[in-house]
Amino acid sequence: MRMSDAKLVGVEYLPLDAIEVAARIRPVSEAALESLIGSIKETGHMLAEIQVRRLKGGGYRLMAGGHRLEAARRLGWVTIASKIYDCGARWARLVELDDNLAHAELDVLEMATFLAERKKVYLEMHPEKRQGIAGGKARQNSATDIVSVAKTIAEKRGFSERHVYRLMSAGEALTADQKRWLRDAPNKVTLADLTALAKEGDERARTDAILEFTRGNSKSVKKALSARTSGPIKSPVEKASEGLINAFRRAPKEARRRFVKTYIEELQELIDDDFAEAAAEYRREGSAA
Repeated sequence: MRMSDAKLVGVEYLPLDAIEVAARIRPVSEAALESLIGSIKETGHMLAEIQVRRLKGGGYRLMAGGHRLEAARRLGWVTIASKIYDCGARWARLVELDDNLAHAELDVLEMATFLAERKKVYLEMHPEKRQGIAGGKARQNSATDIVSVAKTIAEKRGFSERHVYRLMSAGEALTADQKRWLRDAPNKVTLADLTALAKEGDERARTDAILEFTRGNSKSVKKALSARTSGPIKSPVEKASEGLINAFRRAPKEARRRFVKTYIEELQELIDDDFAEAAAEYRREGSAA
């Protein structure tokens, strides 16, 4: 079924038991659910219908309105107002994604996940618009569609399109395991963290940084990535030694001469110490042989 074949069949009060709930991208939030139930009790009704897909074998499957459906169950309702559609599985997936992107309280990780999944599903429905498959026209159309989605979401959410693209890239870059680890981390991941992860092309580096963050060994994923790329932590002695060596190498010859003349006695003492240590080591090795 093409996207254009999806159609609204009608609006009815459906029995809750007739509505199937498949695996959802975003689980029900207890805090959001409590707020919704409180609102329903106060106003006496639910503000919007849920959206369901009519199944060929009978029954219905939820597309949008997971919190509303669960609230109805907990309130003991028998039926719930529902918009019923005839549509394909991918179109139903887009409805779920768009409903959350437009209305749900999402953190940056959830937003990144939804945006990446929406792009994936859309391109599965329209493979001719995938870049590089059908020439310049297809590439242009694909870009236009993605820009349109980003612009719409940015307007609804009140942030920039650039923000949307960064989140989308991060959602595409991260694996399912990496997203799960970030969700379970003691601290919330930030947009700066996700942007840094999206730019990191080494999956092992991303995994190591995420695990450092989730274990509490780093205050942020971005810092964990920076620490990994900068190599092992150097001791104060190593840092001071490198500073002296680099300064000596960069200095002109006359400056180096003055340095040696000024510190010649101390340098000679250090040389003698090194020579004595080397001689002692040589004797130890000889006796061991």
